[in-house]
Amino acid sequence: MKENNKILQLIYVAWRERWSDSQWGINIKKLVLNYLKHSLCAHLVSHAVVLRCIARYDKLERIYCITSLLEFLVHTYIHMYVHISNRFNFRRGKWM
Repeated sequence: MKENNKILQLIYVAWRERWSDSQWGINIKKLVLNYLKHSLCAHLVSHAVVLRCIARYDKLERIYCITSLLEFLVHTYIHMYVHISNRFNFRRGKWM
């Protein structure tokens, strides 16, 4: 329900401020990527599926989209590395 409220709030702000097409694109992109980060952290979707979908993206002429996806991948990689590092006991060489 929280995500629906965020979307409605975004629409109200956009209407009041009379956003241009580029403002819509920027803010919707942020909302979608935040929702995707939340879904990964809550284990609603797996990292492998997200990485596969990003790998299929073929619109390389969209520089800002590619930049956002790369930033998202860096965040995801750091999160996965920390998660795996916390589960692996490096002193004993065993999974906990």
